[in-house]
Order: sequence, then structure tokens, then C-alpha cells
Amino acid sequence: MDAVKAHAILSPHSVTLHEAAQYYLKHVIAYRNSPPISEIVERMLVESERNDRRDRTVQDLKWRLNVFAEQFSGRRLSDLTVEEIEGWIYEDDEWSGRSRINYLTKVSQIFNYAIKHGWVESNLAERIDRPSVEDSDPEIFKVEQAEQLLRNAGDHGLLPYISLGLFAGLRSAELMRLDGQDVKFEDRAVIVGSEVAKKRSRRVVEMCDALFAWLGPIQPLKGPIVNKQEFRENMIGLKASAGIESWPRNGLRHSFGSYHLALYGDGGKTAQQMGHRSTDIVHNHYKTLVLKAEAEKFWALKPAARNGSTQQ
Repeated sequence: MDAVKAHAILSPHSVTLHEAAQYYLKHVIAYRNSPPISEIVERMLVESERNDRRDRTVQDLKWRLNVFAEQFSGRRLSDLTVEEIEGWIYEDDEWSGRSRINYLTKVSQIFNYAIKHGWVESNLAERIDRPSVEDSDPEIFKVEQAEQLLRNAGDHGLLPYISLGLFAGLRSAELMRLDGQDVKFEDRAVIVGSEVAKKRSRRVVEMCDALFAWLGPIQPLKGPIVNKQEFRENMIGLKASAGIESWPRNGLRHSFGSYHLALYGDGGKTAQQMGHRSTDIVHNHYKTLVLKAEAEKFWALKPAARNGSTQQ
């Protein structure tokens, strides 16, 4: 069964199971004994101080890398994906373009340090485009792309991740920390508590009809909604199955904000759902990105009916 599923994913790309196994052996298993990010940060900071770097430089490095290590606590660099790092960089809508550039610069340094020690193969941070000082409009998933993600997510263990991102607007970092017990089906709500959200964005998110339709059949959710160890491989498989070649930065959350504002026309309600302190960010980022007709199609997406078509 596992071989059949793998073949279905790989065959459209003319890749054999043997080639996939060889790649996995070389690019994944080879780095399983590398230290966690927090340990790499500690070693890097010790070396920086030993090399008599300026105090201001060391303090800036320590601050930004410790934020990065805390965000991905217990993880290895080799386990991360470009999408995860992008999601973290763009999760705080109040960060300026300059702040994002500074964080990416420090993350790139830790990747280069790890490459030198043989702990990771490549520098993922270098594959992320630096934002301009004046950020452009966020990219979102089209309705057809969202539908393909939802229809294929279950085959890759990512249905809760995709559904909650698209229909509840949770940040990618929040999704990685969310536990199934926080999804309250009986109350039609998602609890984004202090252990999941940033302090200022703790909130209760309404479980809309679309989210209930996708998650209801697999309730109750038990344990973390995301398997962090398998997340990278699962995302690669999902993108291939859904035909997604380019993943928009924080695309799930930005899609939620855009379609929510377009449907309801209520910046206050959208801001509350997303954990923003004011409506300014909502209006500046999401207004006029999509038409109401497209928003209606988005919120009408439902799981496949018995005849195999998606209900709308």
C-alpha cells in the first residue's frame, strides 16, 4: 500500500521509488544525527564571542538567533522547509520589511555555519526572496488551488493543517504548535491559547461551516495536529499532488484574510479572527485583493460528495 501511494505521487514526475529512496538516504537520513537548532545557536554564539566580534554584533546575533531557535524548538535545520521559514518570517504582520531582512540575514548565517560542519546540505534562507522595505500585497491561493490542497491534504496527513490555515487564519507557527484538544467541535471554535499564539494575539476563532465540513468527519483530533518530524516530506508530497509549484508566503493565512474581508466587508471581524490589534493591517493588506464572488466560492468549498465531485 505504501509503495502504491508513493508511486502515484512520483509517477507524474517520472521518478522511480528507487530514485526517491536513494535521495531520501542522501538528503534526509544523512543529517538525522545533527544537533538541534538550539545547540547550533549556542556553539555559534560561543565562537562569535571567542573571535572577539563586537558586543553589539554579538548581542544582535544572540537576540535574533534565539528567537529563531525558540520558534523551532527541538527541530534540526535539516528538517525545516522553505515554507516554514517563510511562514515564520511573515507571521508577524507588524514586522517591517527591514526587520524581516535582518532576521533572514541571521538565519542565513546559521545555515552557512551548519553547512561548514556538515549538519545540513544547503542554505534554505538563501532561497527566500528578501522583501522590499515597502512590502507588496500578499499572495494568496486561488479558489481552485485551495480546493486541490484540501482534496489532497488527507493523503499526506495535513488536512487539519491546511483546513485550519485556510478557514481559521492561523499563522503557520500557530498551526505547528496547535493541539487537537484546542479544536472544540461542540462549541464550533478553535482556542488559540498562550502556548500557541503570541501573547497579544491569544484568541478564540470561530469554526465556520467550511472548516467544520472538512474536519468534522475526522473528529476528535488527538495530539498535535502536525507531525513535525514528517512535515517536510508530507508538504513535498502534498504540493506535488495538488499541483502547487510555488507556495505563497504565509499563503494559507493571507488567503483567509483576503476571502474573509471580501465576503463580510467587516475589517473589525477579520482583525479579531486573525489576532490583529487594529483594522489598519487588515485594510492595508487584504482590501480589494479578491472579489466577493470569488470569496463566496471559497467559503462554499466542501469535501467531495459520493460521486467524487467537490460540493459547493
